[in-house]
Amino acid sequence: MLNPSDHPYGFWSLVPPLVAITLAIATRRVVVSLFIGLLLGAAILADGSPLATLVILSRDLLWGAIADVAHLQVFAFTLTMGAMVGVMQRSGGMLGLINRMQHVTTNRRRGQVSVWLLGLIVFFDDYANTLLLGGTMRPLTDRLRISREKLAYLVDSTAAPVAGVALVSTWVAMEISLIDDGLRATGAAADDFSPSQVFVDTIVYRFYPLLALAFVGIVAVSQRDFGPMLTAERRTLAAQGAGESAAPELHDDVPALRPENERTRAWYLAVAPIVVTVAAILWVLIETGGGAGAADASIWQRMNEGDPYLAMIAGSVAGLACAALLGYAHGAFPPGDGLRAAAAGAWQMMPAIVILTFAWALAAVTRSTDEAGQGGLQTGAYLAALMGDAVPAALLPLVVFLCSAVVAFCTGSSWATMAILTPLSISLAWQASDGAGAGDVYKPIM
Repeated sequence: MLNPSDHPYGFWSLVPPLVAITLAIATRRVVVSLFIGLLLGAAILADGSPLATLVILSRDLLWGAIADVAHLQVFAFTLTMGAMVGVMQRSGGMLGLINRMQHVTTNRRRGQVSVWLLGLIVFFDDYANTLLLGGTMRPLTDRLRISREKLAYLVDSTAAPVAGVALVSTWVAMEISLIDDGLRATGAAADDFSPSQVFVDTIVYRFYPLLALAFVGIVAVSQRDFGPMLTAERRTLAAQGAGESAAPELHDDVPALRPENERTRAWYLAVAPIVVTVAAILWVLIETGGGAGAADASIWQRMNEGDPYLAMIAGSVAGLACAALLGYAHGAFPPGDGLRAAAAGAWQMMPAIVILTFAWALAAVTRSTDEAGQGGLQTGAYLAALMGDAVPAALLPLVVFLCSAVVAFCTGSSWATMAILTPLSISLAWQASDGAGAGDVYKPIM
């Protein structure tokens, strides 16, 4: 393992990610913090030269992050999924699904369980989950005297965890790309490590999202609250005259996403696009992986060898087309309104696109050497050298979890946390294993 004193950049290799994390925690402005970290990283690589710093920042880092084919595919998938959500929202499909469930939400327990179950159904994006459920379920939970604090907990603690463990979500594309970046930073052979396979194999170890989803269901069913949540629930139950209309209305500040009338609110306008998206992704994975292995390869093996980026793009396009055609055929909106809804839905994903771009560029700053032979700051190697034997490899997952928890809590952004720490963590784990072969440190579970 490299000695810290022999590292070409030493402590300076830690400065860009440390500054980005510290500023994000202090200011809660993730985009600005990431950009400042990028700027510092470019300056360090340029040895302080202003002109060289601008060249590295614009050409090597930002343009490199945008022009990468895999990154462009992630952008396409994320924006198309956002467009699909916008069309579904405009058609009133999600409201129709919620209306169908009102017949069973006759008490507080059933109301909370309904929010939880609907959160599991909207698994393809945490933003869409929060946007769709937060506003549409509010009148229903108000009528049942469920506090706004409880609704926020039910929605938020379901949205991100379910997107983090779903096989089809906007998080999948982002996480696979970050895993790919981390593996490339280590110099791991593509034949030994498939980013999509690594992603799938991590699902059973995602204890936080799995336990969070279970805990939301337990709280909803048991009706057991404590701390400030118990205070909020007691306050809401004690309030008089809180009965609102049971018919949920979409609380959305974007006119292009508001359904026109009650007649268009059919539940299948929301369910069908999701089914089509999942089916298309699975079909493309199987088809693109058909010739990669033996003739008697199982479906799972073919899916593992398939092209995940192509599958996600094809699935999102198929889902968007299904949502648009069904909405138009159902009379939910004219073609022009459908296009405006798709554009508004895609625009709502732009903050995630910007964060991803800056995070990918920051990952390029901290990596060792890319495919073109251009060197970064080798941050993972320096961290591993600093750790030495002080932190056993077995404790590395705990250390990464604690760091991630602090950053996520302080910044309020899971996307930014993963984007900053995932490539670094993979590189650090590789260094901690002394670059052992894939057969020694990693065995797929399926």
